[in-house]
Amino acid sequence: MIELTINKDDSFNVYQWCVAPTVYLDHWAWIKISESETLTNRFSRALKSRNGTLAFSWLNIIEFSKVTDEEQARKADALLGAI
Repeated sequence: MIELTINKDDSFNVYQWCVAPTVYLDHWAWIKISESETLTNRFSRALKSRNGTLAFSWLNIIEFSKVTDEEQARKADALLGAI
């Protein structure tokens, strides 16, 4: 979880914490799960039912910035939305 707070003096604080279980999906795993509605539903339900944390890295963002298949990008975004 990431929380950003803006103070009265316009400075800000960023807090980050994880709640177990914490899961990190590499780019290939994210794509594989998001290609299947069944896997998307199972994964998102499992993580939410345990109040877990999805770890998302700058590397994920860089890898997804190179995706050219619009359908693949839409499904990957839908997985994030489901979580």
